[in-house]
Amino acid sequence: MRVEFHGLQFELSQGWEDITGDLERRWPPTLAGPLVGGVLQFSVARYKSGKLPNVTIGDLRRMLLGYCTNLARKFHEPVEKAGRINAVERVSNDGEELLAVWHLSNGRDVVLATYIGASPRNPQTGNELSQARQLVESIEF
Repeated sequence: MRVEFHGLQFELSQGWEDITGDLERRWPPTLAGPLVGGVLQFSVARYKSGKLPNVTIGDLRRMLLGYCTNLARKFHEPVEKAGRINAVERVSNDGEELLAVWHLSNGRDVVLATYIGASPRNPQTGNELSQARQLVESIEF
């Protein structure tokens, strides 16, 4: 089902729930997964004024590598998807939780999306990550 969620449009699989209102500060926009209770959160930086940016896939890669460097985890190599919406993803299954991080851009606006799921040893975690990945890959601004 195609939905609008805090200014983003994407395909939302059955069972995912908006839990943003349950958060203490009601921020950031957050969805809970249906299989292992993982969470998918979004941070959106929108172009407002000034010189029009041209965010490239290389820029996204640098931002993502910088973000992941600040986390005490081992990550797989980045996976890049070029298109109308460029995206770079990294996954870490180092530790008790699975973590996936994406930076996406339409050239003007940028989204940071993070998914934190249950233990990578739980087979349902991989299934929920696949749903989260499909959702993120369907984002439009």
